[in-house]
Amino acid sequence: MVNWLERDQLLLQAAYGIRAFIFGYLNIAFTIYMSIAGLDSISIGLVITGAILFSSVLSAVVGLAADRYGRKKMILMLAGIVCAGGIMLLFSNSIFVIIFVAIFGLFAGGPPAGNTFGVLQQVMLADIASAKSRNSAFAVTFLISSLSAAGGSLMAGLPDLYRTFPNVSQLDAFRPLFIVTAVLAVLYAFMLLPVKEVKHERTSSSILPKSTSFVAKISGLAVVDGFGTSLVAPLLSYWFAITYNAPLAAIGTLFFIANLISAGSYLLGPKVAAKIGVVRAIVWLHIPSDILLILQPLAPNFAIAAAIHLLRATTSIIDIPLRQSFIMGIASPEERASVGGFSAFARNISSSASPAVSGYTIQVISNAIPFYLSGSFQLANDLSFYHLFKNTKPPEEASANP
Repeated sequence: MVNWLERDQLLLQAAYGIRAFIFGYLNIAFTIYMSIAGLDSISIGLVITGAILFSSVLSAVVGLAADRYGRKKMILMLAGIVCAGGIMLLFSNSIFVIIFVAIFGLFAGGPPAGNTFGVLQQVMLADIASAKSRNSAFAVTFLISSLSAAGGSLMAGLPDLYRTFPNVSQLDAFRPLFIVTAVLAVLYAFMLLPVKEVKHERTSSSILPKSTSFVAKISGLAVVDGFGTSLVAPLLSYWFAITYNAPLAAIGTLFFIANLISAGSYLLGPKVAAKIGVVRAIVWLHIPSDILLILQPLAPNFAIAAAIHLLRATTSIIDIPLRQSFIMGIASPEERASVGGFSAFARNISSSASPAVSGYTIQVISNAIPFYLSGSFQLANDLSFYHLFKNTKPPEEASANP
């Protein structure tokens, strides 16, 4: 018989997968959708910047509210926002509606505008999992997420298929995606309704978390990593399209394969962490991706660029479940949402400038510059993380090596 802890962990992981599926196709299709609607590179970058700024405020406010009023309530609210965004785009392709929904609707709490959804679900997962099983639980969750995102990336080709029907415009061809988004957001919410939330009694009435030194370090690193990552990630599908004239279906297939590769890498992370420690695993497993990112724009054609992207997929996000598990392990249980919220706030504030910078450099200077900058910032973040936390052990390592 499955007890409630096991059931709730499975429900959280399944919900995580639904969320990843949604953003698996939105991350690919939506920037191209905005381009078809008439926005240029700079405008698309500014819209994504606006979405990130809104999500920055949202993640801090929701993180604080979640520790006081309940994590599940906040997640359900975010799901409602995403559902409403999908419905609005279903009935209107006005450029003003598209911009409004991009900033305040579809990407509220989710990529490319941040990870408020993820933080809250990670907090609930950390509350359920034991210290010894937390790394593995996070790895499995991200494995499910990556496989779901892979399936979602294939959905990005749906507009091309729907476009073959008579009297379907380029913009109207995207409407099936928005129907799917609204339906899945509702399913996501229903998936979380039975989950029992672990309550923690707060020992302080202060708004700020007690572990301010740890929060400051994590948030400082998040500023560097957020700015670097968002120089490329939100515009990557757009970059493939304008640099190599790659069709949407080909880009979707590439992202599908990359997500499958990334999914396999998640299972390796906890095994390496168990042998060399989680901090060393986070850093040394991710550095190859930084180097490959710098090399990617040197590719002369789509095939070689795609091959580099797939090679990067072996290590580009292998560190994420370990890093998030590390943060949740160090933070006090009653403050996990606040710590995650402040970290997400710092990341998103710095990320907000990146798409505008990338959009400008792609249109005016060179479409290679975002990759050079992104790889350099992420490399600096990895080395700084090691310097700051090389002597910090999460509970599972501290108990094993007293």
